[in-house]
Amino acid sequence: MSPGLNGALLPQVRLPRRAWFLAVGVACVWLSSAALCDDLDEKPVGLRIGLALDRVSAFSDTLGRSASVAYPLGSSVNPAAYDFLREPPFDFVNVGTLTTNFVTFETGASVTGLSTSYARRLPGAGTLFGTYIRTDSHDAVSRQGDEFALRSNEVTFGYSRRLQQGLAVGGAVKLTDSFLGIQDKFMGLERQTDSDSVGADFKLGILAALSEHWLAGFCGGAGWSDSDAAATVAFPPPPIGPGRVRINDQFATTSVNLRGGVGWRPSDQFGLYSDLQYLHLGNKLGSVDVGRVFVGAEAFASPTVALRVGGSYDTEREATFSAGLSYFGIKGVPIVAAYSYNPFPEVHHEFGLSHLVSLSVVFPF
Repeated sequence: MSPGLNGALLPQVRLPRRAWFLAVGVACVWLSSAALCDDLDEKPVGLRIGLALDRVSAFSDTLGRSASVAYPLGSSVNPAAYDFLREPPFDFVNVGTLTTNFVTFETGASVTGLSTSYARRLPGAGTLFGTYIRTDSHDAVSRQGDEFALRSNEVTFGYSRRLQQGLAVGGAVKLTDSFLGIQDKFMGLERQTDSDSVGADFKLGILAALSEHWLAGFCGGAGWSDSDAAATVAFPPPPIGPGRVRINDQFATTSVNLRGGVGWRPSDQFGLYSDLQYLHLGNKLGSVDVGRVFVGAEAFASPTVALRVGGSYDTEREATFSAGLSYFGIKGVPIVAAYSYNPFPEVHHEFGLSHLVSLSVVFPF
């Protein structure tokens, strides 16, 4: 007699080779069982991390304000916004930004993000722009004792064109390269899951002035990514079991992202914005559909200080809150800061409540 997996005494049985092949086949469900949790109707964790990453922005003012589809500057999620305003003080030829983000979770896990962007105005021919976002996890041990490792690189290239005053269109393509590693248990056995993914997303947008004080914007797109996944499961060694078994799999994830919004700007010193978003992610492991509403306001407390406040609420009854400010006292180099409360509710189950701090420096020239 020998201890079983649950600590009880079980007969020591040497299963035939076919039986162990069956056990290994059952282990192939690692992709779904490793990913399931109680939140979001027990959707796979990889999809929920994808939902969370959709909230990431390369611009601190967007994080502070939350809503941005109808925001008429390049920090908007709408690719049409880059070329919408060309009159002074927005008559720049080149503009670049550097942004750093730091996220801390209730469990002690943290995530750092570093991003940069660049835009160039072409005389009478629109604006070219690009962004890069790097995301890394640190000490990411979940409340269930599982260990997570995330690395993500995103590169976006886009073009915006003002067709006439008060009307602009744009498009962008985002390329992603990411790694997600999870160390957990499968039926009481140690398991290491590693997934490498590459993907592309396409987005089109339009931004229009409905009247002197009202703006409306819409952007929508679709994407897909291919993932190579492998899990190593530590079965009992021979002659009891097959020992460590490696299981490989490949799958594709598709996405649909639609977002529309309005903005009210009664003056250059104040703006109020609201967005509605529908986001779908799906693969052979499952799918998830989420709706979100964003609201945000921006006001100039003085010629050198702009204040922002915003938040969101989604169909999972999760709310976020954000605030931020910009300082224009350093000539030619605006500094933007933001704070977000509960910015990633999609991973509450694993890591609990989160806080985000963001800082950007802008270089127009």
